[in-house]
Amino acid sequence: MPAFIWVVVGTIFFAGVHDFGAIWASVRNKAQSVGSLTGEVVSHRARTLFMIVVFFLLLMVNAVFAVSISAEHVRFLPVSSRLGLLSSSPWSLEFALKISVEIYVANIIGPIIL
Repeated sequence: MPAFIWVVVGTIFFAGVHDFGAIWASVRNKAQSVGSLTGEVVSHRARTLFMIVVFFLLLMVNAVFAVSISAEHVRFLPVSSRLGLLSSSPWSLEFALKISVEIYVANIIGPIIL
């Protein structure tokens, strides 16, 4: 429970303050992005480094989404096969193959990126 409270309170206060500061800085500088502001305020090299870090952070977020979606597919596939959902329609084999491919791709790419 303390971790849940920390996530909720931390998200509200810290992320809210961060987003407010980013919007404020952007509005004060003719609606430039944070990357552009970094280039103007610090240096072009800092802007490049900042954009690379942002790219890898977003890549990690996408990897977490892929792993969580694959975990849901792994949980869904046995339930659907027990209920007979994969064998009662003509497209059931195609559906099972598509789900299996997504599971394998997410389980391979997710840990590589993380």
